[in-house]
Amino acid sequence: MQRILLLLFACLYAGVAGAATLVNDVTLHDQTLPAIAVDGETVYVVWQDGSTFQADVRLAVSENGGLSFEPSVMPDEPAPFDQIAPDLAVAPGGDLYLVWADWRNEADYDLYLAVSEDHGASFAAPRLAPAAVSGTQVEPSIAVGDDGTIYLAWADNRRSTAEDSGIRWDVRAAVSRDGGLTFADETTLNPADDVFALFPEIAATTDGAVAVWFDLSRRIWARVSRDGGVTWDEPIRLDLDEGARADFPRVAAAGDRIAVVWNDAAESAAGQDPSLVYSSGRCNDVYLALSEDGGLTWSTATRVNSELQLNQQYPTAAFDGTALLVAWSDDRSVGDYTIQGVVATSPWDWPAADTQWDDYAGVTLRDRPDLAGRALVWQDARSGDWDIHFSWIEERAHE
Repeated sequence: MQRILLLLFACLYAGVAGAATLVNDVTLHDQTLPAIAVDGETVYVVWQDGSTFQADVRLAVSENGGLSFEPSVMPDEPAPFDQIAPDLAVAPGGDLYLVWADWRNEADYDLYLAVSEDHGASFAAPRLAPAAVSGTQVEPSIAVGDDGTIYLAWADNRRSTAEDSGIRWDVRAAVSRDGGLTFADETTLNPADDVFALFPEIAATTDGAVAVWFDLSRRIWARVSRDGGVTWDEPIRLDLDEGARADFPRVAAAGDRIAVVWNDAAESAAGQDPSLVYSSGRCNDVYLALSEDGGLTWSTATRVNSELQLNQQYPTAAFDGTALLVAWSDDRSVGDYTIQGVVATSPWDWPAADTQWDDYAGVTLRDRPDLAGRALVWQDARSGDWDIHFSWIEERAHE
């Protein structure tokens, strides 16, 4: 009966997290920037490992839904150069794709892709993705469509000139239709207004992909492809306030439904937020824009968090059936950053009551959450150095 009522009436859920599982087995120094993907009962978590006094990429796999994780592996042999900012995606057939920025040429960062056909037990030799180009490529984001098309987005400074001092950044995208062997249809996504563009993220949709990013004018942009990455619609700006600070967007997609979340200081810039924590006199909230038609139209940007105290940052989002989950790092307790979250269904009613989703009652830093459906990871400093923790978000309706 409850299931029938949920289909008939839209509800808001706080969601409740189960006990957290420690993901990383290597605990020396900081383990940061986790990303997660789920394929049935198999949970994949990749992160940036600082145990060797440089940055390496590590992957841990759980075959039991996150109850425990197998010993972590490196998709590439340890080497005396940094490998940073990893991301991952699982193809419909189960192949696992890992991508990261790599300093092995000791001149600039390039993107490398490693593929596993056995659930992360082994990887083919990493290859450049896309093929070698000039300049620096960093901040990769990867997604795989239902037809196996791989979508890749990244920040790229190949257009830098002497006047830019080497830091002219664009957001670019490319696709692979052969399992990552080659990439084609490479394009620049950001508007041609010479404002640097940074931190892209990409997600697969019904017939293509949606990419989001922010620029140094602190604007949030989205761009959609409806033909498998061959062409892209014009960029759409999603934030509201020209004078505020909007950055670090994340995107989730399920069919034609798209959710974009980001940091936004619009209310503190307007003097509405009572707690200004940055020296510039602002603090962040979590903002959201939704599309129900594959990015043809978008809802007006709105605040997600109901608590206006202090700083809410680094949000992430995921769809699970009819539900949308949003998680973020929250400083409402002043210096005690927690992972807060909300589960919502249509018709949307924002801001929404949220719940603490990490399981730690003490004072510590928790940051950089990532979601895949109801699977949640974050970096957590409860033991001193940063570690990676995992939890499932269970469904619990407000009474």
